[in-house]
Amino acid sequence: MAMRGEVIMELKLKLPTLIELNKSTSTTNVFCLHTMGGGINVYNGFAEKMSEEAKFYGLEEPLIYDDFEYSSLPELAEYHVDTIKAVQETGPYTLIGYCSGGPIAYEVAYQLSLAGEQINKLVIIGSKLLSSLMGSNSDEKERYLFIKDYLLLKYMLNLERLDWPLLEDHKLKFVIDSIINEIKQQQGNEFIKDEKWVRKGIKALYFMRNALKKHSVSGSSFDVVLFDRYIAPEFNNRMMPWFDWDNITSGELDVIKGVKLKNQDDDINQPPYLDKTVNQLKIRLF
Repeated sequence: MAMRGEVIMELKLKLPTLIELNKSTSTTNVFCLHTMGGGINVYNGFAEKMSEEAKFYGLEEPLIYDDFEYSSLPELAEYHVDTIKAVQETGPYTLIGYCSGGPIAYEVAYQLSLAGEQINKLVIIGSKLLSSLMGSNSDEKERYLFIKDYLLLKYMLNLERLDWPLLEDHKLKFVIDSIINEIKQQQGNEFIKDEKWVRKGIKALYFMRNALKKHSVSGSSFDVVLFDRYIAPEFNNRMMPWFDWDNITSGELDVIKGVKLKNQDDDINQPPYLDKTVNQLKIRLF
């Protein structure tokens, strides 16, 4: 066990995006892909509840953690494949993607399978439909406007005072400078505790959405588990599928119907729904 701990410590030094999500000593690994703009906390409940079954790793946004700039989703996935291979040289591989992490996890699994590796299961949670904030509308011309809507939705930051049509004519750095200055004017300098980190986060949002927006998904042959998400009828017109789900794989497509959640901020990766989701995952993965 001590040797395994030393190996993990060495890997973490070499692989800046690799995050241990539990302290499991299991030889079975589960790799969890970050969401748009970074973030793997959404997997913490799964990692804790399934520590007897598997070692859970989070793969964070490489632009934030390693200054790696990518121009496409396959390029981002290739980075993650290299990290996964450094931990587990050969398959079968188990991957999970939550929300905007779903398309990333799918592309990672696709690249691994193209290289001849076996995919145990790819789990996609709440990613059947993606909002236009995540680049589901490839015809959209604005490059930066989504940031305004995203920051309002996620952090309740109102950036309406910025001249967004004017910002479209500027480079990303100028746009980020303008956003940071506006937030400081509204909330005070103390609101942004780590400006460098916030800048990287906004930059990562832009890169990831740009990659999603122009990505064309290829069909696969590995098994996919899809946890569907309940969408209230009034929001249906804001969501679009990022793939033809009837043709996503020639393998097994196991669709778990989305349930209507009690509160707006509830999700199946959190109590009181977490235990049921974990049991559904255990049956399918181990």
